[in-house]
Amino acid sequence: MSNSNRGVNSVHRTLFKSLVLMLALLKLILMEQVGGFQNVGCGKQDLKAFIKDSDAQMFIENFRRKQNVHQSFYFAYELDVDGTLKHVFWTDGIARFNYLLYGDVLSFDTTYDTNRYKMIFAPFTGLDKHMQCVSFGVVFLSDEELELFMWLFDKFLDAKGGHMLVCFITNQDPTMKSSNKW
Repeated sequence: MSNSNRGVNSVHRTLFKSLVLMLALLKLILMEQVGGFQNVGCGKQDLKAFIKDSDAQMFIENFRRKQNVHQSFYFAYELDVDGTLKHVFWTDGIARFNYLLYGDVLSFDTTYDTNRYKMIFAPFTGLDKHMQCVSFGVVFLSDEELELFMWLFDKFLDAKGGHMLVCFITNQDPTMKSSNKW
């Protein structure tokens, strides 16, 4: 049981998940009832502020639904002690197949402040036989700590069946180098 679920039984957890999804539909329901968003009585920012603490939960629930429909979809995530999303890695069947075909060389580079959550975005990318970029997976990280990279590389290898790389290209982050995972 994760830290965020301490003391929450399965009935309450299911109810909470259902309510979170219903909140995402709040804007549409309100608009329908009062004849347009201009008549709702609150702004989009008010509604966003109301559901902002549920964004990560909705994100993870979406991945769970995808995994139920597509067995080849893989994701892993961790929450901090407050229940805030620390990091999430995901890959789908096509990306996993691409890795089996073209995974001998991999590029991993991070970008910063490109999303509203200020999380680090990092795609795992390779080249196919036509020299076109293909995706092997994607991660959002809260920080560039050694333990996060260790977690990420473990999950990446787990998703890819333990298939090791011939060449791994990074942005030379010192923390990543010290992980000695690859």
